[in-house]
Amino acid sequence: MAARHGHAVNLGAAGERAEAARLLDAVVRDSVGVLGADHPDTLTARFNLAVNLGAAGERAEAARLLDAVVQDSVRVLGADHPDTLTSRRAQQFFEGK
Repeated sequence: MAARHGHAVNLGAAGERAEAARLLDAVVRDSVGVLGADHPDTLTARFNLAVNLGAAGERAEAARLLDAVVQDSVRVLGADHPDTLTSRRAQQFFEGK
């Protein structure tokens, strides 16, 4: 799962955002099933899925997904955790704030 996640992130960084999002969607589903919805790796995969969707032009969907990631990150990691803050900034970016 980690290799698939890394491969998808690298595809996204290379500009293949839609393909990265497609692969990350599968990683998120598998991560939820294996690690659980609250596992930090699952939260990271959800974040990366949202960012790649947003970069592929699906800004509203990215913001919606990031809202859920932020809420879960606050609950699991805390409001001041660096991952929570990064997710919040990305959410605001895709919301146009």
